[in-house]
Amino acid sequence: MKDLVTKSIYLVLASCCLALGLLGLVVPILPGVIFLVIAIFLLGKVSRRVQHWLDRQSWVKKLEWHVKKARLLTLADNARLGAWMVLKSCLQVLSRLGKATGRLFVST
Repeated sequence: MKDLVTKSIYLVLASCCLALGLLGLVVPILPGVIFLVIAIFLLGKVSRRVQHWLDRQSWVKKLEWHVKKARLLTLADNARLGAWMVLKSCLQVLSRLGKATGRLFVST
């Protein structure tokens, strides 16, 4: 029974991530690819086929390597890295918004 509940939770979370990922492909501010990757990993917890497919992908091995390396960082280093990543994302969004608004106000 516990296994069924756990798989159901993973399936609901994967469905939510899939919906957010598909929405993120349309809405430029929402990072769709990240949610799609999370959905694939969550589906791998539920389905043996998906997990087998993930095990054969080279990009998954690279991602796992990066995650293992990140676990070696201290909490302060992880916080610093996270802050830099958030700052970079915010600057990218502002840059895109600046380009979009610049196109609206440029006279031809």
